[in-house]
Amino acid sequence: MDVTARRLSRFCLSAAAIAFAFVAAGSRADAQQNFPGFVITTPSPAVQKPEVRKPKRPAAPKKRKRRTVKRRAAPKPRKTSKLAIVMLVNDSPITNFEIEERAKLMALSGDVGKRAAANFKALVSNPRTNERLKAILQRTISENQGQPRQVIVRIFERRKKAFAQRLRQRAVSSARRAAVSGMKRRAREELIAERLKVQEAKRLGVTVSKERIDKAFADVAKRNGKTAADFAKQLRRSGASSHTMKAKFKAQIAWAAVLGRRFRRLVSVSQRDVDDFLGQRSSGDASRVQLALITLPVRDILDQQSVARRLSEGDSLRRQFRDCGSASGLASGISGAKFQNLGTRDPNKLSEPTRSMALSANGNEMLPPTLGKNAVEVYIVCGKSTASGSFEARQSATRQLERREIEILGRRHLADLRRDAHIEIR
Repeated sequence: MDVTARRLSRFCLSAAAIAFAFVAAGSRADAQQNFPGFVITTPSPAVQKPEVRKPKRPAAPKKRKRRTVKRRAAPKPRKTSKLAIVMLVNDSPITNFEIEERAKLMALSGDVGKRAAANFKALVSNPRTNERLKAILQRTISENQGQPRQVIVRIFERRKKAFAQRLRQRAVSSARRAAVSGMKRRAREELIAERLKVQEAKRLGVTVSKERIDKAFADVAKRNGKTAADFAKQLRRSGASSHTMKAKFKAQIAWAAVLGRRFRRLVSVSQRDVDDFLGQRSSGDASRVQLALITLPVRDILDQQSVARRLSEGDSLRRQFRDCGSASGLASGISGAKFQNLGTRDPNKLSEPTRSMALSANGNEMLPPTLGKNAVEVYIVCGKSTASGSFEARQSATRQLERREIEILGRRHLADLRRDAHIEIR
């Protein structure tokens, strides 16, 4: 029905166009006849050509879009987790966290201070540091325009001090990271050895109580002049932890018990060994020294001329010294000098450098003059006495020699355990 209607409409349009053409032609002819001599031109309407439609081509089938599968990029290698197990020692795990913590603890006994000083010196000598300092000065001036010069200088000094503190912290952090990185291999080896020691202790039925570990930690804190809590805080500020140190103490205590059980019966120290040991010590480590002291007072310790004069008088006494009996007479020949017989003293209670000089001196020897609190002091070593023959000294020497032999046997036993162990590194 729709097709028929379209055809009729086309036909009507064509017929109307033809009829209009005939009418136009007739009117042009009438116009030429009615008005001779005039030509009236009537515009002919545009003849509409019948629209010829091109046959529609059949629609091409739609192409299916290819599905592009995006390939996933290869996963980036993940950083090793702190709690990841990196080693197994006879099925006993060692994590990356334990290695990091042990390396931090070991780094405390390293040369972090020297490295930090070298890093700080390099930072200070860097030209960029000087430029940053200049920028701080310029910013301080621009922010405080109109202020007195003293105020600006005070603000700049405060900012410069804070800047130097940041540089120092950066130097220490860098030195600590370098020290920890260098200690990781040693930390791994130490943890492997400790796992073997603890496993051997467990095999022999050796247990270490928490109280004993805490006591060992408290003893170390006391030797450092701190309580256990304060010492733990100091370790934490330094980057280490008290838990790591206590784990190390546990392995050490357990291993000492293991060596005692296995080797104490096998170790024998003869009296000749004790005599030789005490004889070696007596040459440089006397237990008591007999001292005398000549004091040369100085009115003003900051007066360099007075101090130099007294030191010169002390050197003169050394040149004239013959023995302790004549020391008192030598002192009486110098104005203001005072002689004292100090008797027998423990050299370990003397201050340095007097202690070291007294231990290395022979009997009947005057030491070089040293500067005291308000005087120049000249010590005289009149004699030495060792404790080689005492019962306590021989007992102490015997224990030290036994400990030395047990440590040698312990190193061999640990090497055997390491050789027979199954160690898996992941």
